[in-house]
Amino acid sequence: METHRGILPNRRLRFWWAVVGLIALVVPYVTNMGLLAKTVYAAEKTLYKSDRLTVTAGDGNDWKWENGREVSWKFQFIDKDANYPNKDEVTFLIDKEAAAKQGLTDFKVNGQSWDAKTGELGGFELYYNGGSGHSLILTAKSTTDEKRAVSVPVGLSLTRTAQQGAKIKAPKLAETNLLPDDAKMMVEANLFGYEGDDATGEDEGGTKPDEPETTLPAPSSDDPADVYAKLPDTKQGIVDGFLIERGVRTTPGSDNKTDFNNFQLWSSMNAPVYTTADADHKAPVTIYQKKDVTATGNIGGSENEDDATRLQYVRSTYHNQYEQTGGDNQSAYTISFENDAAMTDAKFTVVYDHVGSYVDSVTKEHHPIGATMTISNVTPAAGDHLQLGDMHFIDVPNNLYSGVMYHGIESLDIKLQFYTLVDGKFAERIDVDEGDGHVTFSLLNNFGRSANSSSSVGADFSWDQLSTGINNSKYAETVFGGAGTLAAQPYDDPTTDSDDTFMQKDAAGVWYSTVHGVYDLTDVNGTSYKSYLDIPNYQDNFEDSLGGTNFQMAALQSPVSGDAYNFTLRTGDGNTWQTISAAVMHPLELTQTHKLVTTDDTTIQQRLVMLRLKSQVICTRRTWQSHLLMTESLILHTG
Repeated sequence: METHRGILPNRRLRFWWAVVGLIALVVPYVTNMGLLAKTVYAAEKTLYKSDRLTVTAGDGNDWKWENGREVSWKFQFIDKDANYPNKDEVTFLIDKEAAAKQGLTDFKVNGQSWDAKTGELGGFELYYNGGSGHSLILTAKSTTDEKRAVSVPVGLSLTRTAQQGAKIKAPKLAETNLLPDDAKMMVEANLFGYEGDDATGEDEGGTKPDEPETTLPAPSSDDPADVYAKLPDTKQGIVDGFLIERGVRTTPGSDNKTDFNNFQLWSSMNAPVYTTADADHKAPVTIYQKKDVTATGNIGGSENEDDATRLQYVRSTYHNQYEQTGGDNQSAYTISFENDAAMTDAKFTVVYDHVGSYVDSVTKEHHPIGATMTISNVTPAAGDHLQLGDMHFIDVPNNLYSGVMYHGIESLDIKLQFYTLVDGKFAERIDVDEGDGHVTFSLLNNFGRSANSSSSVGADFSWDQLSTGINNSKYAETVFGGAGTLAAQPYDDPTTDSDDTFMQKDAAGVWYSTVHGVYDLTDVNGTSYKSYLDIPNYQDNFEDSLGGTNFQMAALQSPVSGDAYNFTLRTGDGNTWQTISAAVMHPLELTQTHKLVTTDDTTIQQRLVMLRLKSQVICTRRTWQSHLLMTESLILHTG
């Protein structure tokens, strides 16, 4: 009987068809497991790609993991032209300021540590591996156990080293960076079980919140002020003055919380940055990032409180004399020095993405500006100028108008520079002609003793707020102008014809106030008053608070020109707050007339409104200072 085999092949062919079928089943599985050809990680993503180099990684435990405070990332480097006898080396350029702010340090690759001063880590040879890439593991240590998302930009440099012949130990002939200067990738992780928004700002649903309207370009490891110094100046004559505005803070994120990309602090010593207050000195200089602080109070010194206890308070509290918001986007940095020696050669630059506006001399329109403030030449206070404990710190809020507070410091230099903003980025340096820019320091206190002082610490020092007729500069808060400024002079109030001032100049040319300033409604005798106006002879002094009465009578004004303005700030008692402002000191015309139509539409009145002044004046105070937004003077012409 004959059996029908249909379309099945013979026995030998059936065997080989089975082998082919098995391979067809296995190949996709093997490929997916990374066992065939190129290694593929789960949900692989590309972190950097150019014509020459690609850097990839994946999600989950395949490429990042934690061990205690140590976090590691595994990357695949695919160099398209790494072949013998040439070798390529990759170098990591870690943004050390961003790393410090994220609480990450001690970066290593294959056991080799980074250069903590420059952020450089490398170079590491990349071998040709049939297109599957070369693996490198980057490791860092977290400075805290805080659950959080971290994100650090890491620059990349690829160098080709040509060899003579095939001898690996032959001397190098040339090294050239094969990548663009701005080549970088973002290294991210959610630490210690953090389950909130990831480091990119995406929530668990994968949606990304709206970006803030203003964002800064990330500074390199260099001083940001030096980086931005490479920007061009505004055209000559285009700026008709600039203002630092009381209500302007650095731009928050979409949640209205402070975005520290828009409020940055650089330090020359790469000081560690902490987000939780303590009373320790973990380094000669430590920086405390105070974010969206709701706790406010007087962070000045105290004669009756332990410095360690006071330090923790300072590092967690928003000074109550700064401009207030109630918490949201109410942030500051505290720079803490362990001792006098830690101040030597210390330098800091604060970057604010928004501080006010400049006035276009052609269109008369106001345009937003950002700023940098560089702090240097920090000198410790001693002797008669160290009256309130031994703390050494500088405190800087994210509202430039509120200025800077410093304690245990005799003097420091500040350099102010301003920048136009285009699409949220610094575009040009503000360059003003002489006469078009002014910076004013007001509410300058003097702690000298006078005949009517009710209290004293020494024979010539007094805390009495009602002291008047002080005749020397020994304990006076004052300001000296440097490069980019003209000689300081008493503030000229453009809204009045009065030349009244409390400011005098001594034989050495130092300006000082002849009065103390009233910052507390309880005087040295324990008498309390309901308001400043209830204080006896209040008109003979000034109210030392934001918006205070008679502020202009205890103020110094410096005309400025060019694109950088330098000042030296000096304390009177070792505990000083100085606010910072700038003003337009001449009338500004609006660009268009404004028409008012009456109710019967038969009469049209045209009003030309001239804004004589919208001035903001910087103020100075040891722990309480004032800054007044001048009222607008409107001249209406009706036709």
